[in-house]
Amino acid sequence: PNGFILEQARVKGSGAGMEIPADAVLKNGSWHYQPKLPVLPMLKLGRTPEAGDYQLCVSSANTEQQCHPMSFWVGEPTAAQPSIELWACDMQD
Repeated sequence: PNGFILEQARVKGSGAGMEIPADAVLKNGSWHYQPKLPVLPMLKLGRTPEAGDYQLCVSSANTEQQCHPMSFWVGEPTAAQPSIELWACDMQD
């Protein structure tokens, strides 16, 4: 309920704002690492057709982790809406 815990991240290439951390490990063509961030009340994700989509994995105490592309919930990335904001909320099981 306090926000998002970003447990892991992957980067396929570097560029402006996508620097690869020194402790990242290259696996299957992507750099994998654990971000060192506090709990985030809001997560803003840039989404454009050129950059591709995010994969969002969600888990809770009562369910196994489920992963889907962001487009599963909100449609394909578009130039008209270049970002999306995710906000934390209380969930009832």
